[in-house]
Amino acid sequence: MLPRPVPDFNRAIHGLLGLPFDAVDLAGACDAVRASVARRTRLVLVTPNTNFVVAALENPAFRESMLRAGLSTLDGMVLLWLARLVGIPLPERVTGADLFVALQDGDRSLPPVKVFIFGGPDGVARLAQLKVNAKAQGVEVVGSLSPGYGPVDHLGRDEILAQINASGADFLVISLGAIKGHEWIEAVAGALTPSVISHLGAVVNYEAGTVRRAPRGFQVLGLEWLWRMTQEPALWRRYSRDGVRLVRLVATRLVPYRWFLMRHRDRLLGDGPAPTLRTHTEPGVRVVLQLEGAWTDSTSQGLRDGLRRAAQCGVPVSVDLAMATYIDSAVVGLLMLLRGHLGTQGLGLTIHAASPTVRRILRYHCAEYLLDSATVAPFGDIAAARERTKAPLAG
Repeated sequence: MLPRPVPDFNRAIHGLLGLPFDAVDLAGACDAVRASVARRTRLVLVTPNTNFVVAALENPAFRESMLRAGLSTLDGMVLLWLARLVGIPLPERVTGADLFVALQDGDRSLPPVKVFIFGGPDGVARLAQLKVNAKAQGVEVVGSLSPGYGPVDHLGRDEILAQINASGADFLVISLGAIKGHEWIEAVAGALTPSVISHLGAVVNYEAGTVRRAPRGFQVLGLEWLWRMTQEPALWRRYSRDGVRLVRLVATRLVPYRWFLMRHRDRLLGDGPAPTLRTHTEPGVRVVLQLEGAWTDSTSQGLRDGLRRAAQCGVPVSVDLAMATYIDSAVVGLLMLLRGHLGTQGLGLTIHAASPTVRRILRYHCAEYLLDSATVAPFGDIAAARERTKAPLAG
């Protein structure tokens, strides 16, 4: 069994609309997957899109599962454009489908990544297995299972987990619906042996050929959602609801944030003291980090080191931002990582006395939840799932 490691606080991470995103391209994401497989270390990969953003705003437990991922790639041209609107340097869209195809096209001289496909409609996972193995060189699907529908505890039965582990898979691909899929990962990841675990949703349907992926032109223009509705008409309700919510977020968070940066960023970076980090440890009680001055990605190495040390102490962490005059999206992303890690241990992150400017920036990032010291209960293990849910979650 592979435990989740302490987050890599040297990741090129940025906060956007309440979630962390890695500034990684497709090649970098493939390298991260292969490295995890080679080293036998756990990597939970998430690919947030607009639906994930909206779901995370409404479902704190789902949001926390995003914060705990080891790699978070941006899936969606619209989100990429919005990141660029506010100057967040995310290089490109990296979808689960593109990642899976890139892995299949891997170097023949390297051992193939062994994949297990779990979920999807009856028979679709098996069909995807056959089609992938008939064409791929960098991937070998060593097992598949369509478990049907039901609550998380039913889908995480011992015999199911044993079948996945016995396959010898390196990479577990899941298709259960976004919320249920990530609840399932949170519930059973500790009992699984594959190094890489990811809910890739429609990828299983694409590989099986039961759903056609949008042509490249639709993808580049940010219209993949429109194509998917022609393939799966039932999605129109979800897309329309998500679209309305996203427009509101753009109008109330991102456009004001863009205006704020244009008017105030240079002044905030030029005035005031140099970025300074002070650390105070109360053994067995908490670690206190006090930030002073303006903090950006380019000046964040000392903060990254401090967050890593604090995360390893096994106690709650308190961050004092009263004297912080500015933080950028990279610092917001780092605070998200720390909160996610502490949550896995039942520990809290408390941000207190944040300056008015910092509070404003957190709001623009939909990250006000970082100011809430209450620990959000994770999805938990199967025993907890049995108590919490007796019916399927909507995906």
